[in-house]
Amino acid sequence: MSGFDSPNFKKNIPSNPKPMREFTVGAPEEGEVRQYSFGPTPQQSAVYQGPPQPQQHDMTLAEAEEAAREARKQKLANMNKIGDEAKKRIELLADIGRLTRDVIIGGYTFSLRTLKAKESKEAALATFSTSITQLEASYEARKQQLARSIHKIDGEPLEVILGSKSLDDLMRFIEDNLEDVVVEKLWSEYISLKEESRTKYGINTSKEAEEVAEDLKK
Repeated sequence: MSGFDSPNFKKNIPSNPKPMREFTVGAPEEGEVRQYSFGPTPQQSAVYQGPPQPQQHDMTLAEAEEAAREARKQKLANMNKIGDEAKKRIELLADIGRLTRDVIIGGYTFSLRTLKAKESKEAALATFSTSITQLEASYEARKQQLARSIHKIDGEPLEVILGSKSLDDLMRFIEDNLEDVVVEKLWSEYISLKEESRTKYGINTSKEAEEVAEDLKK
C-alpha cells in the first residue's frame, strides 16, 4: 500500500482503487435531446397525480342509446328477481283450486285440468270474437276450452305428441282428428271436473257468502 507523509496527518491510498461505474447509452437521434432522471421531480414529489387514466372518447348517439337500453334492462332484471321461497309460494298459490282428472277412452288416457282465470277469459273471448250463431258458439266454446284443458295423452304432454305448442294446432287436432263421441265424452268429464272444483273451493251457501264478506271487512 502506498502513502504519503505529512507533518499533520498521514493517509493511506489503496494501490488498486475501486473502478467507477460506467453507463453505456446509444447515440441520440438527430434533433433528440435526452434527459436522465433518477428520481421524481420536485413537482411530482409535491403532488401525486394518481394512476394513469384510460383515454376517453365522446359517445356517439347510437352508443348512448345502447347504454340507456342496457341500464333499463338491468334495472328490470333486478326488479323481477325473486327468491326461491317466494317462487314456491307463488307456485302453490297458482295451483289453488286447480283439479286434474284422467279419462280413459278406447284404451287411451286423456288428462284434463281445470282452467285458470286467464285461460277461461281467453277461451270466452275467442268464442264470441266472430259473428256466429248460438249453435256454432256452443261448439266453439267446447273446442276452445278442451284445447286448454287437455294437457296429456297417455302421460305425454300434448305438445310432444303433436309436435307443436300452437293453440290453433291443438284445436285442429280436436276438431279434425277426434270422433265427436270422444269429444263429447271429454267435454262431459271437463264440465264435471269444473263443478267439482266449484263445489270444493267456491261459495255454495249463504253462510259461506257471509263468512267471505266478514273476512273482506277485516
